[in-house]
Amino acid sequence: MIKNFESIKKIVNEADPINLLDSAPDNEYDHEIHEITLVIKEGDNTDVIADKIYKIFIESFDEQTAGDKKVYLSIAKKIAPQL
Repeated sequence: MIKNFESIKKIVNEADPINLLDSAPDNEYDHEIHEITLVIKEGDNTDVIADKIYKIFIESFDEQTAGDKKVYLSIAKKIAPQL
């Protein structure tokens, strides 16, 4: 089960959806990752997971900074099979 923080952190940090990790510490997304672990559920499909992750990033940053939703779909595709 992937709902552990470190597994999701690896996926999110590899995707670096806001492109911050070149100049920020690797804990930059820890708040968002914690939120993801709380909202995703076993049985959520890829689109639902992507929507939840996207909303978390919009709340933390803003819609413009959060960027293209395709990035979050890519993250969700890596998380979904492991739920």
